[in-house]
Amino acid sequence: MRPQQLILALASAVLAALTVTLLLSIPLVAEIEEPWNIVVASEFLELTRLTFVVALEHALVLGLPLFLILRSMRRQVGALPCALGGFLVGAVPIGLLVLRSAIGMSSHESESIGGKDTVINGVTTLAGWIGHAQSVGFWGLLGIAGGLSFWGAMRVSGQMADAPNQSEAQSSRSLAGSWSIVFAAVLLTCAIFLLPNVVKDNSCHNLFRDRRIGINPQIYARIKLSPEDWPTLRQIFVDFSAAHSLSFRSDEQIRSGNLLWRDLTCATRRESTSMPSINRGYLKSIPCMLIET
Repeated sequence: MRPQQLILALASAVLAALTVTLLLSIPLVAEIEEPWNIVVASEFLELTRLTFVVALEHALVLGLPLFLILRSMRRQVGALPCALGGFLVGAVPIGLLVLRSAIGMSSHESESIGGKDTVINGVTTLAGWIGHAQSVGFWGLLGIAGGLSFWGAMRVSGQMADAPNQSEAQSSRSLAGSWSIVFAAVLLTCAIFLLPNVVKDNSCHNLFRDRRIGINPQIYARIKLSPEDWPTLRQIFVDFSAAHSLSFRSDEQIRSGNLLWRDLTCATRRESTSMPSINRGYLKSIPCMLIET
């Protein structure tokens, strides 16, 4: 395979990974019930980048070598082989993990999902195997989408053409398609990797904004509280924060109309007067209380 063909295959594999990433990320938007803000956008972009990295690893480590093997065995690789190859790339890794997990079960372990026993005394039940098959099938379908995207990108770039002798107009279209595939792959990849760094929560509520890897709460509590008492406790935190010049934040998670959790956070401001290298107004968050209802 010539260098130009290899570059186009790499770009097509990147676009296949992008397709899978979009199929996984877009449904998450519908599940986000919180109002969109810088925090939600930043977390969504971070998750999208992580998803893309995993999809790209599958595409480059498994998908692309499989295509090169097929290409060496036959001159043309159609949509069906690409779809089947994509299914294998998506289903086989997760299938091996599921099989390893099922075999490695301890005889004392039991699991259930939705009231149905999936593992009893270390033995996977029929319901468990059905659930595993559904999971493997889901990732396999995503692999099919990636494989078809790869085939479509390669076809646009002119690498799947049947005719060995193309006209000048066809060659011009293939060249334009090739450049468009490479440009789209580079542009979208840069966007996915750079946007999480651009759209970033730099407020005091982002505890990891300065690249720290751990936090040590000074006050932390987990209690049960009735909905009627919540406004009273919240007002106590509001008054406390105002009296001590603290930043105050209140969050809650609601899914399907049900309240999952609420939390209150206070943050304190520290100003540096002795070291010019440290920015003034540096905010350090101190989680104060987590309330579950």
